[in-house]
Amino acid sequence: MTHRELELLDYMNAYCDDHRVSPSFDEMRIAMGLRSKSSISGMLGRLLEKGLVVRLPLADRNYRPKTTDLSIASTLELRAELNRRNRIKSQNANSGQEAA
Repeated sequence: MTHRELELLDYMNAYCDDHRVSPSFDEMRIAMGLRSKSSISGMLGRLLEKGLVVRLPLADRNYRPKTTDLSIASTLELRAELNRRNRIKSQNANSGQEAA
């Protein structure tokens, strides 16, 4: 993880703790001192690949830091995690079929 990705993740955690919602792309851009939202999009994509954030379907402000405490996870976070696990399971099953 790069220093900037860690900085963004820390900002997102603090923002979610304070506001109970995720920051918008524009709020993240301003907090990180960037001119373009595309940089935020790239960092979020890498954090998503690393499993450090989740993307909530059909939600505004749809990127959230991944919570490890499922007792406080929202329904959308749980659905997103189930979808991610099913996608990985399906990819692994398809890879196994190709190898056979």
